[in-house]
Amino acid sequence: MKRCPECKETFRWNDDVIHADDNFYHKDCVQMIPTGYVAYIGDHCIGEVDYEDTACFILDTDEYEDESE
Repeated sequence: MKRCPECKETFRWNDDVIHADDNFYHKDCVQMIPTGYVAYIGDHCIGEVDYEDTACFILDTDEYEDESE
């Protein structure tokens, strides 16, 4: 039988579990911390970003060339 790596108790069929780092843990054994954001345009997910403050930045013109010119 599989056991939770943190509390060493055997999992039961109705336990709430978290799958992380290729292991299963009891939900009460782990602390969940939100660490990122997902960016959407309408209903379309365009990707994950780390934090709201670092996701937005001013584009440096030296780093970008407009292909239409």
